Amino acid sequence: MARILGLGLAVAVVLAFGCSKKKDAAAPGPQGQGQPMPNEKLETSAGAPAKAADTVKADVKAATQEVAKVADTAKAEVKTTQGSFDSLVTEAKALIDGKKYQDALTKLQAGLATPNLTGEQKSTLQKLIEQAKAALAGNVKQDAQKAAGDLLKGVGGKK
Repeated sequence: MARILGLGLAVAVVLAFGCSKKKDAAAPGPQGQGQPMPNEKLETSAGAPAKAADTVKADVKAATQEVAKVADTAKAEVKTTQGSFDSLVTEAKALIDGKKYQDALTKLQAGLATPNLTGEQKSTLQKLIEQAKAALAGNVKQDAQKAAGDLLKGVGGKK
C-alpha cells in the first residue's frame, strides 16, 4: 500500500512538474534575445530531476567516503591508545615485580594524566598505583625493621 502511494505521489509530482513546464513552453518568449526556444526549455526541464538525482547520489557517495575516512582514523587512534595503555600497564607491573616501586609510581602517575582514558583504564591505573604504594610502604617498613635489628645486634654485642 505504501509503495502504491509512493509511486502515485511520484507520478503526480512528475506530471505536475511537466505540466508547469508546458505552460512555460507555451508562452512564447522574444526570439533571438537569449531566450531558449520553447522546445529547448521543455527538454531541459525534463532532464533536471535526473541531473538533481545524480548530484544527490554523488554528494551522498562523497559524504559516505568522508565518514568512512573519519571512522578509520578514529579506529586507528583507539587502537594506538589501547596499545600505549597496554604497554604502560605491562611496564608498570614489571617494575612492581622488580621491586622498583618508585619508578612504577612515576610511570603510572604520568599515565594517569594521559587524555582520553576510559573510566576502566583510569581504574586499572589507580589500582596499580595503590599496589605500588602498598609495596613501597611494606618495603620501607621491612628496611626499617632490618636496620633496627642490625642496630640491636651491634648494641648487644652480637654480630
